[in-house]
Amino acid sequence: MRTSSPQLVSDLVEPLRLPPALSLALKEERDDAKALERKGHAAQAASLISFAARMERELAGFAMISESEAVVFTGLKPRAVRTRYQELERRGLALTQHNTRFYCQAALTQQADCSAAHLAGRLAARRTSKERAA
Repeated sequence: MRTSSPQLVSDLVEPLRLPPALSLALKEERDDAKALERKGHAAQAASLISFAARMERELAGFAMISESEAVVFTGLKPRAVRTRYQELERRGLALTQHNTRFYCQAALTQQADCSAAHLAGRLAARRTSKERAA
């Protein structure tokens, strides 16, 4: 039986850090840096790697969050968040991966401070559990 509640992110589904287009651009910069390094251009390679790292830090607000996290972040009901999915998907700010919808955090409006604190706690707990596993 299908419900209207958001899907929970399982441990098998790795949430995306950035929208796919941004991740691809940063990956290409790192690949270019490796190619430059192989050809003996270490200074240029280091510059590209530094640029990619700086962009990744600056784009942290564009993190992709699951639908259940988007519900908490926005303070909206799941159905209200889902109604925005198609528009955000057309703009490259939402996608589906392994039957889980992801939304770009920067494209969502934060409604309540308590939801941000809850989301920050969940993300910190996830990072801590991954560090323990590694």
